[in-house]
Amino acid sequence: QRIHTRETVIALWEQARKALEAAGAEVIEVDFPLVSNCEGDRPGAPTVFNRGIVSPEFLNDELWELSGWAFDDFLRANGDPKLKQLADVDGPKIFPHDPGTLPNREGDLAAGMDEYVKMAKRGLKRFDEIASVPDGLRGLEKTRKLDLEDWMDGLKLDAVLFPTVADVAPADADVNPASADIAWSNGIWVANGNLAIRHLGVPTVT
Repeated sequence: QRIHTRETVIALWEQARKALEAAGAEVIEVDFPLVSNCEGDRPGAPTVFNRGIVSPEFLNDELWELSGWAFDDFLRANGDPKLKQLADVDGPKIFPHDPGTLPNREGDLAAGMDEYVKMAKRGLKRFDEIASVPDGLRGLEKTRKLDLEDWMDGLKLDAVLFPTVADVAPADADVNPASADIAWSNGIWVANGNLAIRHLGVPTVT
């Protein structure tokens, strides 16, 4: 999805740009291949799924096996005697949909939370028992090097700066379709950069 940034957010960015330039920085406008080559946000751009650097097996295991282990590990680390493991969770109560509110719009990105509980009851693998993880992590690291580190070196960039979010949706976005259109927009539902920045282990400062 195209990112539509609110004019007042752009105005704040322009203030920040002037402050940076006043301090001696050179600010240039660039694309961001880290995101483009992950999401395929323009004709001809690859995605993390079809580029061939990260295996489909890892991407599937990351979503299910690794996430399931992480949920369970989190509960065990907290040690709440009333809820100490994922297998004890009432799956349908994870992110319940409030009556009278609009449907969510995650689309293909929605994960069935109840399935993680079912996986836990069947038995979960530890992160270091998932066969695809080592090569998967190497693939993510290679992607970051190509699309961020080498790219920044080529342009002699010291940092990449952009507004954290494109806008803030109205408070009634759960019941007002017009507000929901804003809330579920790219750069608002998920911050600018989306999953790519976290997925590839890019350090950020807000």
